[in-house]
Amino acid sequence: MSVHIWYLVDLSASSAEADSAVHRLQEWLVTTGWVGAERESDWVEGLCLTPGPRALERGLAKETSNLTLIHDRDGYSMGENFAPPSCPACGETLDEDILFDAYSDWAATDWTLGTQPSVSCDACGEEKPVVDFADEHSRVAHGNLAIALYAWDHEELFAAVEENFPGHWRTIYSHT
Repeated sequence: MSVHIWYLVDLSASSAEADSAVHRLQEWLVTTGWVGAERESDWVEGLCLTPGPRALERGLAKETSNLTLIHDRDGYSMGENFAPPSCPACGETLDEDILFDAYSDWAATDWTLGTQPSVSCDACGEEKPVVDFADEHSRVAHGNLAIALYAWDHEELFAAVEENFPGHWRTIYSHT
């Protein structure tokens, strides 16, 4: 069975900030009617919440949908649909090995520091964090704070979160 999950990841929240932010997010989500009660999740570890009246009345979620607040450092990617990213400067597709080597080196040293791995484009020399090379099929991010949506139309809710909670957010679609 395939699982399709949308993530909204805050790349800027430190571990300490994520702990308090998850409580502020939950309070805001409940107060604004996006979510209801807590429940168990089979898909993602974290604080799992049922859809609230706002999401249900607008047809953005079903009773079986889940919203999970995650406040542990983790990595997020496209899963089975992953493809190497294109350079934002010249459009050249990065070699997949360069991307995975950058992640391997970074994971061994900087994983918990709140940074993102950097890569360089062989074609033009552009060097940026991997998240800035990302396009629709290559999004990868690491963060201490994320929202995961299972069986939920994500766009309106994610836009509202980004508007009300400043940060460096990235949207990731995962299919596993």
